[in-house]
Amino acid sequence: MVIKGRRREGKSSVNDTAARRQLEAHLHQKGQIDEIFSLAVQYHQRGNFQYADILYKKILETNPTHYQSLGNLGLLAKQFKECDTSKRLLEQVIQINPHHADSYNNLGSVNQELGEIEQAIDCYKKAIQISPNHSDAYNNLGNTYRELGETQEAINCYEKVIDSCDHVLISKPNDQNIYNRRQSALHFLNV
Repeated sequence: MVIKGRRREGKSSVNDTAARRQLEAHLHQKGQIDEIFSLAVQYHQRGNFQYADILYKKILETNPTHYQSLGNLGLLAKQFKECDTSKRLLEQVIQINPHHADSYNNLGSVNQELGEIEQAIDCYKKAIQISPNHSDAYNNLGNTYRELGETQEAINCYEKVIDSCDHVLISKPNDQNIYNRRQSALHFLNV
């Protein structure tokens, strides 16, 4: 996967020169995988995909089984509509860590984009099996069932989304992502 300095418009305020210096400083420090990964995630979240890509790959040079870097490279590939690459990377994550629910959920999403609906459903179900309160997986599974016209199955999934989100909101009442996911499920249930 080749990523050329793509950024989300208006999201990046990082000075390129300063970012390069910071990147070079971290790349020359041995044994700093957690710090480098954290920096890569920051770049990824800010839309500095090229730097994130470089850092994830640098981590994998040192530790080829760093499943978080492989998974995030899979997400990057998906963001750039490179679904085959994304699928391959997420499958590698699952080989390394077969209990990583997020990777099954993400692989389900990629499979769905590729039109592999049964495989997508299987992945969402596996994510839920591993993490019974995985609201993203329930939401994705509900959306899939809704698209297939399986209304009752979709409703069951959306109810699980709401229950899961309610549980999280008790400890994180200001988590806007969880609140939005809950509201979306309520919308689909017309509540």
